[in-house]
Amino acid sequence: MARTAGRRLAEYGLAWLVIVVSLALLSPWGIAQRHSLEPRFALMAIVFGTLSGAAFLVTGVMRLLATRNGSLAAASAFCIAISSFALVATFLWAGRSPTAQSYTLSGAALFMITAAVLQLRASDRSGSM
Repeated sequence: MARTAGRRLAEYGLAWLVIVVSLALLSPWGIAQRHSLEPRFALMAIVFGTLSGAAFLVTGVMRLLATRNGSLAAASAFCIAISSFALVATFLWAGRSPTAQSYTLSGAALFMITAAVLQLRASDRSGSM
């Protein structure tokens, strides 16, 4: 399956958006703002994060099954899915535990940075062949 430039740009944009939002919500300003977020925003984050995570999970499985050497591309999709589910967990624990929110946001940022690195490695490999 050939990837178009627009799709690649959307994947990179989504990855960087999640990284920036995760790191911003981990900052002292973000910790204070998490308590004032409207419940509708939390519901939207839960719904869209779950849908995004499920979509990337399916994409990872399809990449894994479609090609013999698709493990790098599948790992990238799985990292994005885990990051999306970690963001969902952050908003599920909205008022309960700021410490748990910080851990899930840290995990989301870590997995998204890992996905970005894997995507860069995959593009470097495809460019060199």
